[in-house]
Amino acid sequence: MFLNHISQVTPNQHRIKTDVLVRFPHALKKSVISQILNYLLECSNLDNLIPSTFHMKWFLEVTGQAFALPIEEHQIISVALKIYDSWILGLNLPSVFDQKKNFFYQEIFGHLSLIFEQRKNLTKELCKKHIELCQAVISIFNRIKSKDKDFLSSDSWTYLLNILLGITDSFLRDEGTIIEPFLTKKLSVHMLKILFEIWLISETQDLRSWELLGTLAKDWIHRKCTIIQWSSTTFGLLNRVISILYGSFEGTNAVTISLPSPPNTTFKPSVINITDEKVIFSWEKMLNILGNPNDFTSPKNFYLAMKGIRDIVTLLLRVGNKQDYRKTNETLILSDHPDGNSIIKIFGRWPIEAVFKNKSGFDEGTSVAYSILCDIFTSHQRSHFLEEYLYKFYSFIVYSFENEKDFPEAVCSIINNTETIFMTKLKGLFVLIPYYLKIINKILLNNEPTFKITAPFSSLRRSALLILKTLIPLPNHFNDVNIPEIDGYSRENIQNFQFISTIRTAIINGFAKEIDPENAKIFFWNMSYLLLATINRQSTVVPLIILTLQKFICAPTEIQEKWPTDVIIAALTTLRSFTSLVDEINDCSTQTLPNLITGLSRVIKIHITNLPKNWKQNEFDSVIIEIINLICDFVCEGQWIFLYPNTVNEILQAIGEIVNAKKKPTETKKERKKKDEDKLTITSRVKFIAQITWFKILRIAGNFPLSPGLSNFSTLITEEKIMKKIGFKKNEFMDYIRFYLFGNDKIFTIIEYPFKDETDKKYKTYIIIRDLIGRYSWTFTFQGLPLENKTKIYEPNNKKKSIRDLQLNSITKKNNNGQDQDQDQDQDQEKNKNNLTKKKELEIEFDYQSENIDFFQKEIENKIQSIESLINLQKEIENNDQTLKEITNEEINNKNESKNQNKDDDDEGSDFGNSLRPKQINREDKDFKFNESRLLLSNFGLLSISDKKQIHSLNNCDELLFTLKKLDKCSERLCHSIGVIYIDEGQNRCYNGEGIFENKHGNEDYEDFIRQIGWIINLKKHNGYNGKLDWVKTGKYASYFSNYNTEVIFKVATLLKTEDIELKKQILGSCFIVIVWCNDERHFNPKCIKFNKNRIFFIIKPHPTGLFTVTIEDYTGVVHNSGPLMNNSFLNKSTLINLVRITAINCNYQLYLKNKISVEPYKIRAGVIKEIKRNFLLKLNYDEFYSYLFSGLQKEVLDEKSQFIDDESSKSDFSDLSIGERKYLKKTFSDSSDSRRSNSEYSKNKNNLSNKFHYSEGTDKSDITDFSENYSYNSENKSENDKDSQNKNQTKKDSEIRNINIKLEKIDATKKKIKK
Repeated sequence: MFLNHISQVTPNQHRIKTDVLVRFPHALKKSVISQILNYLLECSNLDNLIPSTFHMKWFLEVTGQAFALPIEEHQIISVALKIYDSWILGLNLPSVFDQKKNFFYQEIFGHLSLIFEQRKNLTKELCKKHIELCQAVISIFNRIKSKDKDFLSSDSWTYLLNILLGITDSFLRDEGTIIEPFLTKKLSVHMLKILFEIWLISETQDLRSWELLGTLAKDWIHRKCTIIQWSSTTFGLLNRVISILYGSFEGTNAVTISLPSPPNTTFKPSVINITDEKVIFSWEKMLNILGNPNDFTSPKNFYLAMKGIRDIVTLLLRVGNKQDYRKTNETLILSDHPDGNSIIKIFGRWPIEAVFKNKSGFDEGTSVAYSILCDIFTSHQRSHFLEEYLYKFYSFIVYSFENEKDFPEAVCSIINNTETIFMTKLKGLFVLIPYYLKIINKILLNNEPTFKITAPFSSLRRSALLILKTLIPLPNHFNDVNIPEIDGYSRENIQNFQFISTIRTAIINGFAKEIDPENAKIFFWNMSYLLLATINRQSTVVPLIILTLQKFICAPTEIQEKWPTDVIIAALTTLRSFTSLVDEINDCSTQTLPNLITGLSRVIKIHITNLPKNWKQNEFDSVIIEIINLICDFVCEGQWIFLYPNTVNEILQAIGEIVNAKKKPTETKKERKKKDEDKLTITSRVKFIAQITWFKILRIAGNFPLSPGLSNFSTLITEEKIMKKIGFKKNEFMDYIRFYLFGNDKIFTIIEYPFKDETDKKYKTYIIIRDLIGRYSWTFTFQGLPLENKTKIYEPNNKKKSIRDLQLNSITKKNNNGQDQDQDQDQDQEKNKNNLTKKKELEIEFDYQSENIDFFQKEIENKIQSIESLINLQKEIENNDQTLKEITNEEINNKNESKNQNKDDDDEGSDFGNSLRPKQINREDKDFKFNESRLLLSNFGLLSISDKKQIHSLNNCDELLFTLKKLDKCSERLCHSIGVIYIDEGQNRCYNGEGIFENKHGNEDYEDFIRQIGWIINLKKHNGYNGKLDWVKTGKYASYFSNYNTEVIFKVATLLKTEDIELKKQILGSCFIVIVWCNDERHFNPKCIKFNKNRIFFIIKPHPTGLFTVTIEDYTGVVHNSGPLMNNSFLNKSTLINLVRITAINCNYQLYLKNKISVEPYKIRAGVIKEIKRNFLLKLNYDEFYSYLFSGLQKEVLDEKSQFIDDESSKSDFSDLSIGERKYLKKTFSDSSDSRRSNSEYSKNKNNLSNKFHYSEGTDKSDITDFSENYSYNSENKSENDKDSQNKNQTKKDSEIRNINIKLEKIDATKKKIKK
């Protein structure tokens, strides 16, 4: 007993009628059934009630009659459902049930089908009850899925499948003929789901059953749910088949069927476990169960069928990409990926037929058919397709493009699904280039499509742009493209096709028609591709691209407000990618860059005076800052800007207006809630960036790189190195050094060099300047002589004029016969000077000229006795010890040097005033300190009383030196660490990536890439950022890149000379950006090296054409807005290197911002300088300040004057700093106010300070050493024995000095006698 329709469509037939209640009146039948069922439900022991199989059959007959009752008797039907539900679950079954279990279950299945019988003239309430009862039956069938296959015999499974097949057919046939329409609408999806799932669980291989299913299913194809159920079931089976054929890392471990849930219902994925053999058999049968989709009469269902086929094909195309590494003990049945020709043979027959037929009204499904073919040919690059298939595919494309008005959906589908077609290795592919360029120009050069399309036109333009980016490198790479002739387009026409002009027109003119923000960004990045590819070949393209970008950025404010600010920033980012090409751009056009910089400067002034109304404050700040940074990048790149003074003037005016802009008045909290708060203003953040840019332009432009190299942004000279050179003792150094704070952002260290330099024999003053930009050093020398002095200068202090000299002057004047003309006087003076300079430089000098011998004869005779006494004194001096001789020689040499460093008096009266000259200052007097430095500051005007507020003294203590060293360790440029991995052929399948990290070198292209993306440095000698690489553990060499604003260390796996694989993984895993050079054809999966997913991978693969493909695996979501490199790019080597490096740096910076770990170097340095002011500023009045310049102050006084400043005005405002920057400053200056007051306390806490210091990514912890490691200023670090030995040595030195002073006094007395 079952639904009559089942016997009409299936082999199941009604048995001999044994219905004992069929002729009973309805009331009596209802009463009997109700009482019997209620008793059965309540009876706990059915063995006594049902002792034999005959009794069991009778009870089943009675229960089955309940399902044939009208819906009004739904309570009785519900009781019958509860009894059957418990029996199917095996609960409260009589023992006789097992004797004929399969027969009884067949009877139960048939009885359950009666609930679906059509019942007419039901009210709404009864319709709801009928639906509920049907859903209860479906739930009972659903419980069978949890049973084992042995739950029923094969015949019983077949009987059940026929029951379900008949019920489902009654639902899905023409509406209203068998089942009520409301049941069909509500329950069709559920019945199909139960039918297909139980069909698979039964593992039936009965060909008649499968044939019957296919026959009936063809009558269901007008139902949408049928197509969806078929595609989902086929997809789940194929997923399991893939796992069986290609390994457990592919597909699924069981058949998993996921259906879209109908309204008010949630379908969980159904997991079905069947044997592998039955899975493959069922998949092949299920695939063809609906027949050929091209025979469908419904366009919507044809579209759904093609969509399901596309999902299945996509699943096959991904094999080998999901997991490309295997366990060593796993074997594969087939190769590691399905062949593309096999995919076309199995699935491609339906899309190919759909494309050829191109039935009217089926455009949407035909479009999907095109996409299936495009996916097969473009995604499966490892297959060598048959020429037959390639010919058909190319023919479809050419024919559709040539007749785009007749096949608009086909054109859209081809464009949308072949974005990477020219990156493939398809044979004869470049024959399509002219056709693609023609259709792309038609799409991009029009505001509206020239043919009817259903998809958004902006999406079509975006796909056209992505295809265009892969065509840009081809014209420069292939001089002559050998293309076979095709009907309608000859080889000659293709070879003469103007690639560059066509691409340039599509990009430049197409951008003028663009209104979509996302497409505008792709236009900009395509411009960067085109400029980099043609800069050395097409000089006219470069100025045109820059001019286009300039016009967009410099457009009036009303036009710019129509675009989102991220589009404007994308244009600025594109221009920033050209900053390293300044020389090449100037070679193309000398006026391009000056006009650009001038235009950008004027944009700043326009925005300041006419603030945009529709922008938010943060958007306005971002645009202004990007413009300022762009200007700075171009200006600091070489010295070209100095050839254009007008441009320099425009730059300085624009930045000056920002710096001098009025501050926004303070507002209360209530006022901030008003609309006036939305008005734009020049924020402190913008002013700070402008101030930094001002510093950079004045200090870096034309002066970078410095002489030490690109890795050094600041001078290498420090106080530490100057102390080494001078050789100061610990107690002497602080007397010759002063620290000053100038303004609020500069720290001057002035060091007096109290000895003559060994090279140029001059006294010097060293100045070390620290500010927001970096550290600079200057050496000053007081110069009193001309730069070139060929004549010897007479030293008046050491050589007095004798009486003979005065007499000589008078005799010479008398011989001039009274002539007092100016010319004669000049000649006399010149002669006197020449006579003086010709004298021999001895301690006692006499002039033995022949005409004056008589005059001096008498003088000489009178002094003979004195001379003899002097000779005896000289012999006594020569008998002194060796120390006295050295001192004498040194004294004489110093006096001889002083002769050559002083000018002779030119005035006429000097001949008579030598005896009145003051004694020359002894600059080496130890009591005469900080003299040269004081003069230098005074000459600079820094010591004037009016400017006293600008310069402040800092406490010159050990703690300040230690803090300044921390300031020097603060990064001066943005620092980035980028990993580089090399994967050789076949290594992409390595489990855990061991083989990848064992590579010692790569192929030639890879090695060139490493050498050109940066330059190889020796980490042992490197002074710049090293990314925490320890050359002892990881090897000496790394790849490094830097400019005035950025430092990048490339952590190259092949350069890490260590056998520790885990160490390599740790080093490379610390990088947010990883560049993967992959020589393997398989898709790279980051899981093969076990990196975290929070990374960005740039995957580079060589192409047979000599070009390179770049794909980006982004697990962070920042690549989309970073640019200029786009995913799936096709580039030559030079363009590849530039774009990968620029984009990697941009992405890394965006990740810093996203993760809130950004450390802006200038903000950090500003914060450190503010904290130095707060901790070490001396509160000196005028008298103390100027006295400090002459005599210095005692340490106790300095500590007293250096009280910790804790007032509100001195506190640093760190509101603009990021979380990472505030942590940096907090850790840098933790406990600094307590540790700075005494040397002993500082010595105890210096290790704690070092440990608390926050190391940014640009700081190598191993480089930071205590300032006192080389110069110990604290006597507490020395043992008592050292102190005793020092005291003994000091006593001995004091004794020697006293002896030397006594001998010097004797020498001075001897000199006085000689001079007399």
